Amino acid sequence: MSHLLFFDDTPSFGGHEVMTFEYLRGICRQGTHEITVMYYEGNAHIEEKIGAMVSDGLPVRSAGMPFCYTPARSLFPVLAASDILRIARAIRSLSPDVLIAVQGNIEISSAGVVAAKLAGTKVVSYLPLAQSMRSMGLRHGRIRDFFDRLYYNLPDRYVTISKRQKDLLVKRGIGGENVDIVHNCIDMAGLSRIGKGEARSRLGLEGTPYHFGTVGRIAVKHKGQDFLLHAIAQAREILEGVRFVFVGEGPDQGQVEALINRYRLQDVVTLLPWQADPSTVYSALDAVVIPSFFEGVPLVMLEAVYYGIPVVGSSIDGIAEFLPAAWRFAPGSVPELVDRLRFVMGNDQSDLVLETNREFRGLFFRENPHREFLHSVLRNSVRG
Repeated sequence: MSHLLFFDDTPSFGGHEVMTFEYLRGICRQGTHEITVMYYEGNAHIEEKIGAMVSDGLPVRSAGMPFCYTPARSLFPVLAASDILRIARAIRSLSPDVLIAVQGNIEISSAGVVAAKLAGTKVVSYLPLAQSMRSMGLRHGRIRDFFDRLYYNLPDRYVTISKRQKDLLVKRGIGGENVDIVHNCIDMAGLSRIGKGEARSRLGLEGTPYHFGTVGRIAVKHKGQDFLLHAIAQAREILEGVRFVFVGEGPDQGQVEALINRYRLQDVVTLLPWQADPSTVYSALDAVVIPSFFEGVPLVMLEAVYYGIPVVGSSIDGIAEFLPAAWRFAPGSVPELVDRLRFVMGNDQSDLVLETNREFRGLFFRENPHREFLHSVLRNSVRG
């Protein structure tokens, strides 16, 4: 029985973690591999997910760490040197066949990657975003990209989520034979449908005829919630009768709340915390908005299409490949966003929804996706 060690030092919980635990549950149910999860002990959502797996009788072990990823620690590894050595000792003690680094970007979990190499353990990076930090508009992007070139060369293999991301990795000099694509998917068995009236009542959303939702971690440079609020404020009069529901938590929640107060949007914007079960949210919405500036392949897009509701999204990598042009707008363009919102509100979308749902079925709505992931992780990675 091979031993798989999943490593995730992020302090947040987003779609990439949701996918990781979808695969973890499937692999544990299969019962053919020993599983350990090493994670930042301050991440309550990860701790909750592991606890739920244990309660369900799934064979998973965990090891909490008292430190987490920060950009400074990856930019200046000396700041994390003692922690990296501690992780390397723990890896040697656990003796896994392979370490799967859960990396929202190449810097996240890089401490675990370095430690695994020091411990002589093979590394598979599970990476949804291979864009440069500069292209994503992140602070000190140029300097971070310079050092990140080193991190890209460390994993033995990569598992990514789309052809576009594989192409970006190949451009970085990673051999195409060392990159597998495993498309994101959704837990169809875990999603239920609720009447719209009942769902809105549960969430306190009664009284407005049309509800757009934006679901995800509140991180404005990535997810664009501030841009969406600017657009709502500018187009308030022509979007009469609409409520926007922001679902999620994150580092920029205070900034989002301040913008709502500044623009006096309390009567048209509702903030809801992260929902462990998204069924009530999607059952309550008429459409979803994804105002992001960069994405891998957003789970919210897949979930919304599964529920049969339109998705208005930025025309960026991970969205432009999959959504019809009528639902897409240029990133950061308020006029185009408002035009798409009005189009979706004012026209029957049933044909586009059915067509998009049909296209998604074979790619994203599939049974036992953990088997594909497991095959990619184990390929050329496990002893014997």
